[in-house]
Amino acid sequence: MKWRYASGLSSNEVAVVTIGEDRKTLKDMTDKDRIAILSPACTQHVLLCMLAREQLGDAHGLDNQLVSMSHPDSVNALLSGTEITAHVSTPPYISQELKGGARVLATGEDIMGEPFTFIAGVAMEEFYENHREYYDAFIEALEESVDYINENRQDAVRLLAPVYGITEEELEEQMGYNGTIYSTGLKGVPRFSAAMYEMGFISEDRPVEELVFGNVNYYQ
Repeated sequence: MKWRYASGLSSNEVAVVTIGEDRKTLKDMTDKDRIAILSPACTQHVLLCMLAREQLGDAHGLDNQLVSMSHPDSVNALLSGTEITAHVSTPPYISQELKGGARVLATGEDIMGEPFTFIAGVAMEEFYENHREYYDAFIEALEESVDYINENRQDAVRLLAPVYGITEEELEEQMGYNGTIYSTGLKGVPRFSAAMYEMGFISEDRPVEELVFGNVNYYQ
């Protein structure tokens, strides 16, 4: 696809969450266990495969036990003890699952070794080339918004809570969950790309310079 990264947006916790005390690593999973992800080759699936490669010696050793399921359905299935025994989860669903008695098997930061950009913004190359003034205006507005969130968290919560239809307390908890980082910088793409290539998700591991537009600050 002819698009590139235009900006980072945020680093958020991702976690492999499970129910029960008998599963401490992926080695404790049996062939009867089922693990929920959003969809094949999504970020959560790749992270799970990276963990499986580390703990099982086979990145795709659990692929036959994966179930594609939305986050809300995964929460219900995990806590009710039906369909699944683990879920590769994100906020606010991690918090809901932990409150329901689940536990974290590993976080995305554990797997990657450091915080990494989880949500990013992209743009089509054609748009960047033919409508540069709009692209630049959007990036300027985005940078201003990220700075405002970081410098005025309470005001941002007050403004955004009605948009999401939740209370300010709920949004504050979600926006500050376990070190969520809002930044237009891009971090972790080279390692993630290399892992995807090594595990067969993509056919080529391209240099990060070829994946970003010129305005993007990226970190190895």
